[in-house]
Amino acid sequence: MCGISGILINSNSVFNEAHASSLRIMKESQELRGPDFSCEVSGDRFGLAHNRLSIIDLSESGNQPMEYLNHLLVFNGEIYNHSELRSTLLADGMTFDGSSDTEVLLKSLVTRGVEETLKLINGIFAFCLYDKSTGDFYLARDRMGEKPLFYYIDNDDNLYFSSNPGAIVKALPQIEWKLDLEAVWQYFLLGGIFTNLTLFNGIKRLDSASVLSSSSDSIEIKKYWSPCFKQRITAQEVEDSIEKAILSKTMSDVPITLFLSGGVDSSLVAAIIKKIDAVHLTSPEESHARDIAKLFKMDFSLVIPQDFDILACLTHYADFSGEATLSGFIPYITSKDVSKKYKVALSANGADELFFGYARIPTPNIPKSFFDKRKAATRLNIDAPSFSERDQVFNIFRHPSNFNVPGLLDERTESAVFDLISPILSELSSDFPETSKYRWLELMTYVKGDLNSTLDFSSMANSLEVRAPFLDHDLVSIALSLPENQHISSRFGRKHFLKKMLNDRGVAQHHWNREKIGFSLLDTYLTQIDSIKDRAVSEISEEGYLTISCRTEQSGRDLVYLRSAALSFSCWKKVWIYSGLVK
Repeated sequence: MCGISGILINSNSVFNEAHASSLRIMKESQELRGPDFSCEVSGDRFGLAHNRLSIIDLSESGNQPMEYLNHLLVFNGEIYNHSELRSTLLADGMTFDGSSDTEVLLKSLVTRGVEETLKLINGIFAFCLYDKSTGDFYLARDRMGEKPLFYYIDNDDNLYFSSNPGAIVKALPQIEWKLDLEAVWQYFLLGGIFTNLTLFNGIKRLDSASVLSSSSDSIEIKKYWSPCFKQRITAQEVEDSIEKAILSKTMSDVPITLFLSGGVDSSLVAAIIKKIDAVHLTSPEESHARDIAKLFKMDFSLVIPQDFDILACLTHYADFSGEATLSGFIPYITSKDVSKKYKVALSANGADELFFGYARIPTPNIPKSFFDKRKAATRLNIDAPSFSERDQVFNIFRHPSNFNVPGLLDERTESAVFDLISPILSELSSDFPETSKYRWLELMTYVKGDLNSTLDFSSMANSLEVRAPFLDHDLVSIALSLPENQHISSRFGRKHFLKKMLNDRGVAQHHWNREKIGFSLLDTYLTQIDSIKDRAVSEISEEGYLTISCRTEQSGRDLVYLRSAALSFSCWKKVWIYSGLVK
């Protein structure tokens, strides 16, 4: 896990001292992403920089930028199947200088090509491959959008890229950066931006599963992956895929730990790996987390927030990343503590969305009576779902009638939200069950736009890499290929496969057959935060960034999210607007 940045010059210009200074600023502003080693290289038409957090092959042979046959690579992430890919390359006569996944990725990209390599690799990544002989380059991002990548094209058609959008702004203070009001609206709509916009007008985020390529100064962006429908999947194949996805994420040459909430998802990760160290941020589920850790003989640590300053945390997050965050505080303070001992942690992000953990995900082929009977028969809370696509959408998003961003030219209605998400709802092939599009919507909006970006920036601001096994792209394709009646059963309810696997591994029923508890800080830590949120709402409302009207039946729930989003945006504004960098 690292930070990457670069400047790619068009054929009519040359890399000069001003570019070198900008590249250095981008690299230095991302030092926390990779405090172990940093380096920059440049030529007539390029400059590339890398900040390394050493996790695989801790020797110098894993340092970047890395070169092979006139190609340079800067890479952020992990290739989980690099050992298998190395074996096939060795069989073809390839030699290696070290044991890093970076070297495997580079030599595969050069010898097999970008398109073929992207089909083969399993991992989380954002990278730039540059051909020094032609000036052609490729920027690529992983399939589920776990690793970020941002870019900006200036008036001379030079391209700047970075892992953090804020790094680009700091590197180019002469640009008259403006606040992108459309991005502000999307941020308050979801709590994160899932489109290609950023809060900085002109800086774009490369979409997940996408490649930006340049040949002869012509830039093109293509999608290289979407979930692949799997036929005739057995229950054993599903369980094997879950286990494989989890075990593959333990690849590391440094100590690794698990964010153990005590819920079903993280408990299953613990049950499969066993004896991995576990960390729990004190919460109402602490007793469950302790029981799971004891059952699987895990070294258990408790994070207890003490004397924390939420404004300082969110301000550092905003300064480091250039983003605002709805839900960044909890992963930030957890990462801050965990990074004192570990460089790698595992998270259960994505399991709820993939395996019907939420009642809001429509299940049109399961009658309401099924859920009523289940509630009567057990203590398990699996409330009957909404059968409405609209209800699901406005469970994920705030309703546009409940808030507004002054300065936008048009009034936003429900249709504006559906205009944004309709391409996502149509991305899957017709082979997939109807319910898959609803789960895919959750993954491509709430998970990608809020959870993934929040987890990356929160952890990397503290020099910690976090991996999410349930977002393994092969597992995503398998889980989406199955209809809801295979994910929800009379015995286990929602998350049938995950709960069955826990049961089979000796986890007592009371740990997985209980009401779902959304992760939250204990009440003792919430009182101070509430008053700060109220002040933030008043502040940004008075300054004309947000108005809250709350005119729908879901206004009470929306207000909770809008207040949290306002607090983080207030911190972002003080870093970027009060400084004069953004107008």
